[in-house]
This record gives sequence, C-alpha cells and structure tokens, in this order.
Amino acid sequence: MSFNIPTKEPASLTVGTSLIFDRSWPEFPAADWTLNYYFRNAQSAPINILATANGNDFRVNVAPTVTVDWIKGIYDVRGIVTETAGTEKHQVFTGKIELCVDPVIEENYDGRTYWEKRLDAIEAGMANTAPDDPISYSINGRSFTFGTAADKHAEWSFANARVNWEKHRGHNRKILVRRVSPR
Repeated sequence: MSFNIPTKEPASLTVGTSLIFDRSWPEFPAADWTLNYYFRNAQSAPINILATANGNDFRVNVAPTVTVDWIKGIYDVRGIVTETAGTEKHQVFTGKIELCVDPVIEENYDGRTYWEKRLDAIEAGMANTAPDDPISYSINGRSFTFGTAADKHAEWSFANARVNWEKHRGHNRKILVRRVSPR
C-alpha cells in the first residue's frame, strides 16, 4: 500500500504520529534555499523544523518519536525560506496547527471540553441535592458553589449555552442583508 504525501501544511496533527508533507515554490528551489517552520504557543517550548531538499521541492519529515514530546494546543506557524547565501529571507507560510492528544497514549484522557465538564458537574450536583441545598464542585483546581435554585439554574443555563455554542460554532452562520433603496 502506498502513502500519498500531502503537498501542504496540515491543519492538525496527533502527537506521537509522523509529520510529513512536501512543499514547493518555483521561485524558491530547494537547491538554492532552505525552509524552516516555526511553531509558537505561549504555553510550550518553541518547535523549529528544518525541511530537507527533495529535488527542487522541500520535504518536512518529523518522526513520531519526536512529535510524542510535543505539547497539545493550537500553535501559530510560520514558514520561512532563506537563500543559501544568506542574503534573502522570505515568509512563505502563515497559519495555525492544532496538536491533538492521542487518546491511546494519554492515560487520563477526557475528550470533554471545559464547559462540558462544568455542565456535567452542575447536573450531577443538581441530581444529588435538594432544590435548596448548595452545590459545590471543583474543576482544574477552581471551586464553584451555588446556593439558591435560581443560581443553579442560571449557571446551568450559561454552561449549557456554551456547550451548544462549542458544538455548533462554524455552522449556520448566516449573514443577513437587507437591501434599502436610496431616498
């Protein structure tokens, strides 16, 4: 079975898997230029990748033994070509990549978002208490307490709205236009 190597930067990558793709720009042949990718994220160490020449194209090939140590998150990515003589440098790519956790490797994997966890905790608290009893729970070291039924309902409504927004963002986005004739 053959593997078709992608010809553009991926939008996401599961850590612990190979990162491989080819890129080419006719004005920047690999014989005369080098290509570096820079992944930046405020929560983790910088990731720098040097592409190798593959004819006149560039090939990025990072082993899974390297990517397994990368920290999950969304990274800003810049692709920079530098002339071999070092006199010119150009940015050829700007974008983002999401490094995703591998649920097979992660022992305590929980695929729920923060708001899904919070909604589940609120619902569990509501199911296990009387209407007037306070609910207390903790997520990621932050504690929350709600005393009145109105507080509980307001927090549940807010968390439920956030969960629905996360599930449907990017869908049903309509731009409504009204045509008005000049007066």
